Amino acid sequence: MINPSIENSDFLFWHENIWSFLGNFGQTDKVHFTSSNLVCVYTHTKFKKMKLKMLEQIYDPNIFLALRLLCLFPVFKVFPYAWMKIVLIPYTLAQFAIEWKMEEYPNIAALSPVLIAIFLFGIFPGYYYFLFQNSTNNFGIYLSIVLYIAVMATARILDFGFPKDDPQDRIKAIKDPVWQAKHLLFTCATLPIFYLPYMMFYDPAPARSYLLPAIFK
Repeated sequence: MINPSIENSDFLFWHENIWSFLGNFGQTDKVHFTSSNLVCVYTHTKFKKMKLKMLEQIYDPNIFLALRLLCLFPVFKVFPYAWMKIVLIPYTLAQFAIEWKMEEYPNIAALSPVLIAIFLFGIFPGYYYFLFQNSTNNFGIYLSIVLYIAVMATARILDFGFPKDDPQDRIKAIKDPVWQAKHLLFTCATLPIFYLPYMMFYDPAPARSYLLPAIFK
């Protein structure tokens, strides 16, 4: 029998049944594996603090800017024309300013409907349009569209980190650590949805003639 040194733990439980261990793993913050037994040290006070730490932290807004840029990277790669790629940069910076710098620059709130229209009628359909042109699996791209809409709708309906419509509510939200944590999870959830169709179902090799007016090429 191993007798490890335990500090500030509520109790020590010895498991020999792996299913019992799995059932209790969600409450465990320190696990030791040995050749003959499995020791789970439960430090409830510490574990609760660890779970709540994310909800008590104010994150640097630049983290969200980096995530937004990361999310738009596959869009940048898929868009075939230089002017399209260039537009993404001021769009991203303006969107970031509206979400996180509203208190410093209140006049930029007027740009919000314009940026929403650019995304809904330009960036979002454009990204998937060009994906389809060089697609190796249309079903995977359709699935990405459905998942993205589902995540956005769920976050909106449940108010789970979705950007606030009212400027004053938005200013209050970005100072709320709970909203920030939810917004961080919401933003991270969109990353794989945008990346997977680009990484798995996009073949940039074929040269395609895109159905765009000559002025846009």
